[in-house]
Amino acid sequence: MNFQSPRKKFKEYTGVSPAQYQIQLRINKAKDLLITTNQSFKELAHELGFESTDYFFRLFRQKTGFTPSEFREKNRR
Repeated sequence: MNFQSPRKKFKEYTGVSPAQYQIQLRINKAKDLLITTNQSFKELAHELGFESTDYFFRLFRQKTGFTPSEFREKNRR
C-alpha cells in the first residue's frame, strides 16, 4: 500500500509546504490591512500571529521585497 502523508499531498497539490502556505496567507492579509487600515505595525503583527514586530518586518520584506512601511506608503497613493 502506498501511503502519502497529508503534508506531502498538500505540497504536491499546492507546490508549497503547509507552513509556507500559512505564512503566505498571513502576508496577504497583512498587505490588505496595510492598505485598508491605520493599524500600527505592532498591532498588525500581533493580530496576524507573528511572534514579534521584527519577525513580521523580516518575513514581510523577504516575501514582498518591501518593508511594511514601504508597502503601505507605495500602495496608499
